[in-house]
Amino acid sequence: MLFILWFGGKNVLGTGWQSWNIAAFTTFLFCFVRMAAKSSKAAKLFNAVQRAKVS
Repeated sequence: MLFILWFGGKNVLGTGWQSWNIAAFTTFLFCFVRMAAKSSKAAKLFNAVQRAKVS
């Protein structure tokens, strides 16, 4: 998460790969958070399947 904020911050300031505006950074951060939430749900599902196999 810290890397994403650092990378996005560098791009907003124009010192990264390309110069972004605040709206693009906000969209990027929103998409990252949604992706992280989906990954978390997938991990919980995987754990539930593994617990079911054990029992």
